[in-house]
Amino acid sequence: MNKAEFLARLHKLLKKLPTEESQSAIRFYADYFNDAGEENEQRVLSELGSPEAVAEQILADYEAKGVIKPKKSMPKALLIPLIILASPMLAGVLGVAIGLAAAAFALVVAAFAVLFSFIVVSLALMLSGILVILMALCVILQSPATCVFFVGLGLAAIGLGVLWALMTIYLAKKSVQGLRALFSKLRRARKKEAIV
Repeated sequence: MNKAEFLARLHKLLKKLPTEESQSAIRFYADYFNDAGEENEQRVLSELGSPEAVAEQILADYEAKGVIKPKKSMPKALLIPLIILASPMLAGVLGVAIGLAAAAFALVVAAFAVLFSFIVVSLALMLSGILVILMALCVILQSPATCVFFVGLGLAAIGLGVLWALMTIYLAKKSVQGLRALFSKLRRARKKEAIV
C-alpha cells in the first residue's frame, strides 16, 4: 500500500462524517505524509497502521464530540412489537417453569407425608403394644393364660413398631443420600455447561 491508496481508502471509510470534517481529516494525513517526505512513506504507513484502524479512531472521536451519532443495532420502536410477539412464548416458558416448580414442591410434600405416616405407624404400633400389655395386666387374676397371650401380643406390637421405626430411619437416610447425589450431579452438569 502507498500514500495514495491509504488516503483513498481512508476517504471511503470516512463517508459517515460531514464533508468538511472528512476533507479536514484527509488533508491532515496528506500533510503528515508530505511532511515526512517520500523516502519515509513506508515508515509513516507502518506508524499509522491500517486505514480501517485510523478511520475507526477518527469516527470514535467525532462520536464522542457528538458530530455523528453512534450506530444503533435496533430501533426502540421495533422492541415493543417484538416483545408483544414474544410474550406468548415467554408466558408458556413461565407456565412450564411454574408447573415444574409446583410438581417438585408436590413431590417434596408427598415424600414428607409418607415419612410422617411411617413415623405415625411405628409410634401407633409401639403405643398399642404398651396399651395391650397394660390391659393384659388388668386380667391377670381372672385368666393368667389370657394375660400371657396379650402380653406376648403387646411385646410383638412393640417389636414391630421398633422394627418399623428402624426401617423408616434407614429409608429416610437413603432418600436423603439419593437426593444429595442427584443435586450434586445437577450442579456438576451446570458447571460443565457454564464452562463450555
